[in-house]
Amino acid sequence: MSEMLKNVSKGSFFLTVESLAGVVSGLLYSVFVLRWLGPSWFGIFSLALSVVGLASVFTGNFEVYLERHAAEYDARGQHLRLLRVHLWALAVKAVLGLVAGLVLFQLVPWISAQYGFTKLDSLIRLLLALVVFDGFSSTGRATLFGLQQYSWIAALAVLQHALKLAAVVILASSGRGPSSLAIMLSLLAIVGGLLSTVVALVLAFSRMQKAHATSADRSPRESAGAILSDMFRYCLPLLGARAAFISGQNLSRVVLGKFFSPEALGLFSFAFQTVERFVGLVYAIPSSLLPSLTQLVARGEPERMRRLLDKGFRLVATLACALSFMIFVFAEEITRVVGGDRYLPAVGLLRILALVPWVRTAQQPLTMGF
Repeated sequence: MSEMLKNVSKGSFFLTVESLAGVVSGLLYSVFVLRWLGPSWFGIFSLALSVVGLASVFTGNFEVYLERHAAEYDARGQHLRLLRVHLWALAVKAVLGLVAGLVLFQLVPWISAQYGFTKLDSLIRLLLALVVFDGFSSTGRATLFGLQQYSWIAALAVLQHALKLAAVVILASSGRGPSSLAIMLSLLAIVGGLLSTVVALVLAFSRMQKAHATSADRSPRESAGAILSDMFRYCLPLLGARAAFISGQNLSRVVLGKFFSPEALGLFSFAFQTVERFVGLVYAIPSSLLPSLTQLVARGEPERMRRLLDKGFRLVATLACALSFMIFVFAEEITRVVGGDRYLPAVGLLRILALVPWVRTAQQPLTMGF
């Protein structure tokens, strides 16, 4: 049990570093972007990101198979099997991402006509790389996560956030428009996805080579059809959860864009995005439980699994409650620091949304158990 707690502590630390890097760089990124674009342009840009985010639902959720089974395959010495599963998950998501991107490209004129916002069509087109390359970043991170390579996950996240922040500072200081921001985000999605995939494949391949050298690889002989069948059987029932999660993040802005002005949409997007950054920080702890829970299931140790879930639930529920309280009390100060005076009308929205961290994360250890 002490080894499991050590792995969870290590995972929590590095995943918290990843999330903290996202929160800190995200807040700094928001400070520049919010002041640079203003509420109106920020609302239009957020709407474009939400449309692209909804399209990413159609790339599937095959990375969750890797999150669930990578630790199991590693514990059982099935390294070749892990490598093959990663490549098939990447291939399926890449094909689906390309198809989803092409379909969205064709729908852009119709989507733009529904809102009538300036430059919405060009922003969506420039952000299409986020859909096409979604599979590279998600499968790469899932394999690293399953192998418990948390330091690599944190390092890649810190690097990407640093590049993103540096690029935003340069663009904002040079007075460029939102199209430059969209191009920058697309380039980072491509580079980050490819880098994450390369690191994950290299680590998985090196473990397979070591296992082959000692004849310790116990991967079963199975066809591509068997791998895909097992992957689809596991992932498709969970696809609804992914669709609901992504819709929850993006659908509100897509719907509100029909009724709100760009400025009102920008105020709502500011409040929603600010809360989401803090949610990601708390979510790091229950996420780090998954590989250890998977190994305990593979070893048939339900009592140790129950104890780990109990400790995780208490810790996450306490942190989530404290975070919600902090956001509610300091909503005005957070708004002034991050967005500036032009976003003060969003303080009420931020206080209402302060309940989100507690409601969404307190039960996550139990979700990981399921």
